[in-house]
Amino acid sequence: MTEPDPTPSLIQQRLALQRDRTSALWMLASPVVGAAVFALMIVEGRGGWLPWLALALFVAGTVFAVVKIRAVRRAIREFEDRYGPGAGIQH
Repeated sequence: MTEPDPTPSLIQQRLALQRDRTSALWMLASPVVGAAVFALMIVEGRGGWLPWLALALFVAGTVFAVVKIRAVRRAIREFEDRYGPGAGIQH
């Protein structure tokens, strides 16, 4: 039989949470820029229905990213509540 996977150290857990946070922030930045570009196209009256579709997709991506950021913040808060605010931080 195989041994169960050991629990990652606090440093590894903190790094994973920070990686998730960074990923979520990039997930937010990308659709916001795309939505701004297509909103500008709509305001200028170019492109017909395609900019509207793209804008809807980018807005959906923005909503997804905000939900992801909130989930990551909640996970970080739970981690810090459990282990303390400085747990896993390397100085």
